[in-house]
Order: sequence, then C-alpha cells, then structure tokens
Amino acid sequence: MRKQTNKRAYDPVSEDEDESLIEEEFRFRPEQLRRVPRERRHDATLEDITNPRKTRVGMYIYLDLDIFNFVKQRADSPDEASYQTVINQVLRHLMENEIAAAQSEKVDINDLLTNAAFINAVAERVKETLAK
Repeated sequence: MRKQTNKRAYDPVSEDEDESLIEEEFRFRPEQLRRVPRERRHDATLEDITNPRKTRVGMYIYLDLDIFNFVKQRADSPDEASYQTVINQVLRHLMENEIAAAQSEKVDINDLLTNAAFINAVAERVKETLAK
C-alpha cells in the first residue's frame, strides 16, 4: 500500500491571517527555497568542519524584552544586518574581547627573564629566604 502525502499548495495568507501583521523578514517565501538532493544533504567541506565561523548552529533562546528591543532597533536601522546577525556580532565582540583580555593577562616568561627589575626582586627574595 502506497503512503499518501499531503501535497497541499502553499497558501501565502490563510483566511484568518492578515499579511500586513507579519513583519517582512518573517514572511515565508517558498520561491526562495531550493531543494538539496538527498545525497548532498549531509555534505560538509573540511573547511566547514574546521572553521567554526563558517558553521551555523540553530538554537532557540529566550531573551529579556529590553535586550530583544535593543537588537531589533539596531537591526531595523538602515544598512544593518538582520537581528540574528546583530546578536551574533554582539556575542562575537564579547567573546573576542574576553579572549583578548585573558591572553593579555598571561605573562611571557621570556619577558621576565630579561626584566632587570624582576630579576633584582627575585634576588632580594632569595637573599631574605636564605637569611632566615
């Protein structure tokens, strides 16, 4: 017995919806979709796998209303990307700043070995310890 599928045509606006209530970016546009062949659905290049900036992961999050309004306001300004891209940019900026701050806190041992003040302080500490 053959499985029957529902191949109902896409109705852009149902009878109980008003398209003007749906923001432009959230409107479904089937003409922009393309079918990916089954054998290519799980293809990923080595660069896609090894470069996290080229890999997108979908997730569902709850945002505080003031944060959401801030992001939407920024995204609605001229020459700005979508709100999802704005969120990604803000999070990337935060991440890169934290990484840079953590790296700047690391001490380079080679710098210490050539720092006369550090060497003198260590020598004084050694003298104090040996004198005890």
